[in-house]
Amino acid sequence: HETSALRDLQVDNGLPDVTIEAPDADQTVFGQYVFRANASDAAGVASVAFAVDAGVPSVDATAPYELSFDTTTLTTGQHTLTAIVTDVGGHVVSVARTFFVDNATGVTSSSHPNQSSWYSNPRVDLTFTPVQGVGAIDGFFYVIDQNTSTVPTTGSLYTPIGDFTVDFNQFGPGIEGTWTVHVVSAQGAVPMPSTVSHYRIRLDRTPPTAPTGFDDGVSGWTSTPNRTFTWNIGGDALSGGDRYRFFVNGSLQASTPVNRITVEDLPDGDYNVGVCTVDRAGNESAITTHQVQIDAKPPVVSILTPTAGESVSGVYTFTASAEDSAGVSGVEFRIDGWTVGTDNTAPYEISLNTASLTPGQHTFTVIATDMVARRTPASIQFIAANQTRIGSTTHPDPTAWYNSVAG
Repeated sequence: HETSALRDLQVDNGLPDVTIEAPDADQTVFGQYVFRANASDAAGVASVAFAVDAGVPSVDATAPYELSFDTTTLTTGQHTLTAIVTDVGGHVVSVARTFFVDNATGVTSSSHPNQSSWYSNPRVDLTFTPVQGVGAIDGFFYVIDQNTSTVPTTGSLYTPIGDFTVDFNQFGPGIEGTWTVHVVSAQGAVPMPSTVSHYRIRLDRTPPTAPTGFDDGVSGWTSTPNRTFTWNIGGDALSGGDRYRFFVNGSLQASTPVNRITVEDLPDGDYNVGVCTVDRAGNESAITTHQVQIDAKPPVVSILTPTAGESVSGVYTFTASAEDSAGVSGVEFRIDGWTVGTDNTAPYEISLNTASLTPGQHTFTVIATDMVARRTPASIQFIAANQTRIGSTTHPDPTAWYNSVAG
């Protein structure tokens, strides 16, 4: 007879499950980082292996399944973590997840905070921040040049501190242009190339060219108080023009990005206006100037002598007062509508022999003219008292009759 015995059999036909616990999808990691995975299987998990990119997998046979990894061995940027689970039956399942590595040494500048901006200051305040999570950092190796991707080595400049100032004048007269500060953290006085950072410094110390053709289309005095000024664009060969500053009598009035500005309601007066170019580093060009003369109000005039109804005789001085905020170009004197004289400087006056006037009432008029030929008149009435008196001792009464013609 054949006999048989029952044996315990373990059958594993199912696939294991595995999920990545850390890092999260597209998470940024740095320094010494622990990758973690969860794995399960009905019959049992034999191991979980972790592979970064195309690297050799590292196996963990016991839960919790994890791998402590030095991310400074990876380049900055995106990478892929794959978790591979194997169950006791030999079934294999894998999952993958992307993540990012950023082990760059921190670089900031309080004096030149924006890497896209231009600056005129050659003294640059820098702060280096060590890479995190990789143990003690004892200093920094750095290079300053006009390349974009230099990696500092043990032969590069070294500083044990994180805050210091670099004077770019040490590089000679040709310091303008784009520079890059390259820095790596150092451990045991040895640079860690995977932690390299690059910080851009853009220097422009040359003033831009001044605007040309600055004008408002008017030469001399005008009665229009609203003026529009235009000019040709001032250039800058390095950082480029950024804006223009507009001045009136040396005082800054406005800043504009375009080569045109309108000024409204300028009071009467004589002005020296100007404009300069400002480049993106803050350098200013020389100021281009233009004279503006505004006279929008008519002159004020009054007659000082004679007074209304006054009698005058002989050689008499006629006087007037005239004022204008922009200036009086002259005063004209008239008697009975006829011009008898002009005076272009104060005090405004003429001397006239009133014997040339017929005795009696006359009209005296003065007309003040301002700088834009605006005229203001003023008039009064006066008496010319120039009469020739004839007397006779033999015929004293002009109303009486006499029989003698001698006398």
